[in-house]
This record gives sequence, C-alpha cells and structure tokens, in this order.
Amino acid sequence: MKTGFSLQTIAKYLKMKNEDLPVDKGILRERHRNQWMEERQKKIDEVNHLFHQGMAIAEISEMTGYTDRTVKWYLEQPSSSMIGQYGISRPGKLLNYHKEVLELRHTKKSYQEIFQIIKAKGYTGTVDAIRGYMSRQRRLYKHFEEEYQTKSIKIIERKWLNKCLYLPIEKVPMIDKNLLELLFQQHPMCKKNYLLVWRFRQALKNQSIGRLEQWLSFAKETFEDTSLLSFVENLFHELPVVIYAITHKHNNGLAEGSVNKIKTIKKHMYGRCSFNLLRKKVLTIENRRFP
Repeated sequence: MKTGFSLQTIAKYLKMKNEDLPVDKGILRERHRNQWMEERQKKIDEVNHLFHQGMAIAEISEMTGYTDRTVKWYLEQPSSSMIGQYGISRPGKLLNYHKEVLELRHTKKSYQEIFQIIKAKGYTGTVDAIRGYMSRQRRLYKHFEEEYQTKSIKIIERKWLNKCLYLPIEKVPMIDKNLLELLFQQHPMCKKNYLLVWRFRQALKNQSIGRLEQWLSFAKETFEDTSLLSFVENLFHELPVVIYAITHKHNNGLAEGSVNKIKTIKKHMYGRCSFNLLRKKVLTIENRRFP
C-alpha cells in the first residue's frame, strides 16, 4: 500500500539478488557514444604508453596499424578523451567576424572583397566559409522580420526550448540563464509558458496548497487558451480532491494495476466471455503466482 507496487512486483523484488539488478541502460544514442569514447580512450592510452616507452611515431604506426597522422593526433589529446565536444557547437574561424560580414554584404561587397577586408584584420579561413555562412543566413532570414535582417543572430532550436520545460536550465544544452533571459525579453509568451509549467511543478512537488491556488489565479488571468482554461476550471471544481491528492502519499496504483491485468485477460479471452470464466482465469493466475 505504501509503495503502490503490485504484489507480483513486490514478490519479484524480494527474490532478486544484487547481481540480478538491472543496469541503467540510458538513452541508446548516449550508450553508443559512451562505447565509442571508451574504445577511443583505449587507443589513446595504447599510443601514449608505447610513446612513453621510447618508440618513434613510425614504429607505433607500424605496430598498431594507425596512420602517422592518427598517432600524432592521439598523442596531442588530453589524458581523458571523455571531454569531447558532444552537444557543443564548435566555433569556426569566421565566428568573430559574423557581424562584420553581414554589414559588408549589406553594402553589396563581393565575397572576395569581404575576404580581403577581414583577412587584413586576422581572418585565416577561406572564401568558401564566408559563402557558406551567408547561404545559411539567407535561408534563415527568409522568415525573419525586417529588424533582424542586418544582425548576427543566434538560433535556438525548438527541442532545446522544450527541454527547458522539464529539465533545470543547467542541464539543457545550448542554452544558459543569460540566453534564456534574452529570449524572454524578445518573446514574453515563452516566459509565461515557462513560468506556467515550473510553478505548477513546484506546487505539486512542495505539496503547497497556497502555491497551487496562486498558479490557478495566474493561469486564469494570463492565458486565453480554451484547453488550458478548461483544465483550470476543472481543477477549481475539484479543488478539495486535488488538495487531498497532493497532500497525501496514498494512491490507487495497486487497484489500477489489477484493473489493467483483468483487462488484459479479457482481451485474450475475446469471444469466450462469461463472468465465471473470467473469475476462474483471474484466480488461477493469482494462485499460480502466489501459492
């Protein structure tokens, strides 16, 4: 009753040994990345070990089968390859000249002219990098308002904004607090949605009736979405039940699990339905699992 687990689950957990505990598999993409990083770390350690034994790069290359360039690259890596650049946008040589390139291009300068101007200021990249950057900007600016046409803009993908709704900002890649504040200044509705979700979560997590009532008032006064207002009205009508739900630890998980099990049995016996048969099947399964 305290855990909300079914009897079958509790019995399974009581019989389970430490070595049988399931390993947290994590996200498939993350597992593949970790496996690749571990394999690469082994190669880096192997190359560094051979190099510290006094072997030359050519000898290491012949022994391991890696090219000379790969061996040199492994020797230049830090002690741990797990740092990497996963989820981080790598800055290019053109990064510090984005704003100037946009301004020069706006004055009808050719790519060669822009290249010569910024090259004199220290740019070490190529003309093709400038063309590629402007091509991406043109694709993006098609849907931008006029006030953004001559500005260097940082694009935030929608998936990172969605993550802000269920993860702390410290755990969201590509976005920090300062960037989030700038976003809220440009798009006040995003801030309202952000506060709507997080205030509701805090009210439930802290089991605070006062915060829940404040959230209901905030949602009703701030938003005009019919679906949300319908949800708020239902909470108002069922407020005593909602308050009891967030202030007590009891739940109907055990009953819901039993209902789901009975429904599964009914689906299996489709076309052969009768209460007596259903009763026998349920009792037979219970007796077989818990003699």
